[in-house]
Amino acid sequence: MIAGIVACAGEKSEVVPQYVLYVDTDAPLPKASGARPSIDEPLPLFDRLRMEVIPAGTDVPCRGCTNEFAIDTELLRERRASIGIALPRGTPGHRVRVRMFLQSLVRADSEPDPDATIDVNVPLPPLGEGRQDLTVFLGTDIVGKPRTIEPSPGKLEASHVGSWEPATRVPCTTEPKEHEACVPGGAFWMGGASGPWAIVAEKDSFRPRLVVLSPFFLDKTEMTVKRFRPKNSTDFWAVPWSGKNDGSEVLDFCNFRADIAERDEHPLNCLPWSVARAFCRSEGGDLPTEAQFEYASGGMFHRTFVWGEDPPACTDATFSHGGYGVFGQVVSECRPPNPPGGTTVPGTGLRDRLVLPTGTIVDLAGNVSELVLDQWNRHDEPCWNEPGVLVDPLCNKRSSDGDFRTARGGDWFTGGGRLARHIRSRIIAGLFASPEVGFRCARRDR
Repeated sequence: MIAGIVACAGEKSEVVPQYVLYVDTDAPLPKASGARPSIDEPLPLFDRLRMEVIPAGTDVPCRGCTNEFAIDTELLRERRASIGIALPRGTPGHRVRVRMFLQSLVRADSEPDPDATIDVNVPLPPLGEGRQDLTVFLGTDIVGKPRTIEPSPGKLEASHVGSWEPATRVPCTTEPKEHEACVPGGAFWMGGASGPWAIVAEKDSFRPRLVVLSPFFLDKTEMTVKRFRPKNSTDFWAVPWSGKNDGSEVLDFCNFRADIAERDEHPLNCLPWSVARAFCRSEGGDLPTEAQFEYASGGMFHRTFVWGEDPPACTDATFSHGGYGVFGQVVSECRPPNPPGGTTVPGTGLRDRLVLPTGTIVDLAGNVSELVLDQWNRHDEPCWNEPGVLVDPLCNKRSSDGDFRTARGGDWFTGGGRLARHIRSRIIAGLFASPEVGFRCARRDR
């Protein structure tokens, strides 16, 4: 035998010459029961452990020397996240590669995504007679940054699981305004699409990044015409509605008119990024960042959709809502019974909502795609290509693609796959205006 893993996850092993390597972490992990944490509890960031014994002079684990198992809070608290490693005497230089990751972020080749993995190499000291206990600590702060860590001698005494402070859900310290709800701060995985939604978002979804956000306030609805008009009482600020409802021209799908109140309750659309931001700043806030918007639109729990994982039905959100006039040739599975289609009154989607103690935020997935504060960057560009933990990230660097802003979420025109939380779109920074794009405002708590 070259080497062998003889026990894992707390299984008892015979007292033969071997190492017993215990693993500890400060990261929040799932509950053993599988119960979802409450809105006040940290999001579990990892749920899987892979350990490989690698001989000296190679990067490949020896045959039969890989073990992988699910991990949870109770497993670590009971000090049962461990493996036994039997090695022949006189073979120095072995190491154990330990990787902790989230199963849903494993790549198509079955490898953990390196950006979302705590990856350490643990050198094994010379093996004596009997059993030698060792402990390695996997700190959340080193996610995405592989390194070598010398093990501590001895058995794990008490676990630090769940003690990583940045993951703590942090409530707002002040009360929201009437049109806002408080989104508690905390840590979450930004990006990292999987399954069919990874295909939908192939060219515009993020590689996974661990993000920590401060608490913030977010408008409960997309900006409506009614709320916008008092400060912007002429048709100069947005491309105006044609006044017609037959859908025969694109302007039929714009909602703002200074002199007509028929669509006052609908989301404001057909306006440039600069006007949207100026309005939010006039109210003491700003546009939300990409990270803030995705955190909310993933339900604060890394869901594919704000309501969960199952694909959207037509009553869940406002999407695929064309099929009339200039969009008559477009397949619209959720075409409304009467023209022109387009936007709906906020809250029409029955499941497109994030329910929080301070209020319910609606239309995070559909109705209009929403302008955010960030400049557009691809994932291999400066804003997003650094590994590690990102704290309140905001992209303010110009992309090699040009001067673009970013919009988030799906809209009334596109299909259900575009409602996934990681969907992002590139928006021309100048006077670009579209009937599919609107906005809402955010405000930092402190």
